[in-house]
Amino acid sequence: MKNDRVVKFNAFRNQCLKNAQDSLHAAQELMGKNVNHLVYHLSLLALEEIGQIFMSWIKMNQKEIWGKSNQKIEMDDHEKKLFYAIWGPSIGNELIKKTQYNDKKAMATELHQRRIATLYGVVDDIMECAAKMNDDEANAMISFVKATLNLAKVDGEVDEEGEPSNDFEWFAQYIEIPEKRDFVFGKVAQEKLIELEGDSNKWIQWLINLQEQEQQKLMELAKKEIARIPQQSDAEDIKPKWEINFKIRTPSHSIRQSILNSFNKIDLPVKLFLGKDNFTIVIKIILGNNISVTDLWEQGWISCKLFVASLSIGARGIFYWNFPINLDRYYDSIRDLENDQKLEIRLETKLELGWKEKKIFLSDQGLHLASMVYGSFRTINSYEESRPITEYLVGLGMLAKTDIHLRMETSIFSCFYRSFKLAVEYYEKIDEGQDVFEIGYEQIEKMIIGREGFDKTIKLAKELHAEKQLSEAITLTQVIAMKNYCDWYFITVAARKQQKDNTLKLLPITEEEYLTEIDS
Repeated sequence: MKNDRVVKFNAFRNQCLKNAQDSLHAAQELMGKNVNHLVYHLSLLALEEIGQIFMSWIKMNQKEIWGKSNQKIEMDDHEKKLFYAIWGPSIGNELIKKTQYNDKKAMATELHQRRIATLYGVVDDIMECAAKMNDDEANAMISFVKATLNLAKVDGEVDEEGEPSNDFEWFAQYIEIPEKRDFVFGKVAQEKLIELEGDSNKWIQWLINLQEQEQQKLMELAKKEIARIPQQSDAEDIKPKWEINFKIRTPSHSIRQSILNSFNKIDLPVKLFLGKDNFTIVIKIILGNNISVTDLWEQGWISCKLFVASLSIGARGIFYWNFPINLDRYYDSIRDLENDQKLEIRLETKLELGWKEKKIFLSDQGLHLASMVYGSFRTINSYEESRPITEYLVGLGMLAKTDIHLRMETSIFSCFYRSFKLAVEYYEKIDEGQDVFEIGYEQIEKMIIGREGFDKTIKLAKELHAEKQLSEAITLTQVIAMKNYCDWYFITVAARKQQKDNTLKLLPITEEEYLTEIDS
């Protein structure tokens, strides 16, 4: 019995082949008539019709998933249609390596961009569109499309008596994963495809079986790890076991790979790499075999958070997982309908601190201090000692999330205030009647620009916690000032632990090393 869906696909395939043939024929008819840009365009239309054959088969076999658009294969995406036309006929006939896959993607993009550049005129043009393409380029495209069309005609028809496979959807999602795509277009998988004589259904099923075997191995490994008793031996006997990779961003510092390379030479369980831009860091943290798989999520999360906090402290900036977009506007556009004029209205009190103008770079010194603070945090083993860093982490998280939709300056300020107060109370000997903030100031006074700013900030914090009317509004300037007091004190504590000297105090470096200090 014929399958209606397959019958429908084969009819569509024949229609696409006919459309491709017609477009190619029209392109050939126009050769030599000084309209090579139209020849090129019609040739690409023929290619797109071929590409639609493979794309439509994936589309027809997709399942409806709640919350996701069923239009996973964009049938109106010109570059994708060109890519599938270029790639499809080579399946099972030749080895396709990752570089070739990327080349074919690049070729599809280049063909489409070339079409746009020659098909449409622009204000700066110094020649008409027809003169932008010579006979050789137009002829070469016709020859390429003709060969592709001939391959498409002899391959791709589906048996109408059979049941269509739903595995193409799985395959389309599978190759979206970078490491899986590397394998699919690697030598082993491509040799298997040729061994199966280009039968894509059998090949995809082979890939699915491999994936299931891999999942089974992971399940067995998980069971083994759950049953494993973690090492309870001395620190020297603990071996590297878990590698956690994650990335964070910063609005405050520009990052240079050379600085990260210098840091990575140090023997630490943390390695840093430059991300997609100069404001993204990829972090690798190694944990030991003293942590079981059942504790891995929590211990890994704590380790990652502590290092992010340490980096924000050591560099005296802001480093976190992600940051808000809407800092001073909530709209895409505003238009005055009466005057037909586009307006720009922005928040008067900015939710950013002009980091670009400061041009602060992540330095060797900042990373050294961060590693020292991280080492200090990893020695925390009591609830009372952990409370200051918990408050700091909450404040840092809220600071990273603050935008015009969620204004949290007051709450953030309060978190950093409590962090500073709790830390000083825990680490310093404070006699009855002494002011904890006076003691705190004495620990970091060499690192602060002026006493007046510190006193104004602490006064504001005391007013807030006494639920009095504030003498002035709390802005991000005060927030960063309070954060800085925490930073300098945590660095001081870390240095004291490292040097085993509880009287040690930090000395100032240069004014450029400071972030925003309140000195109004």
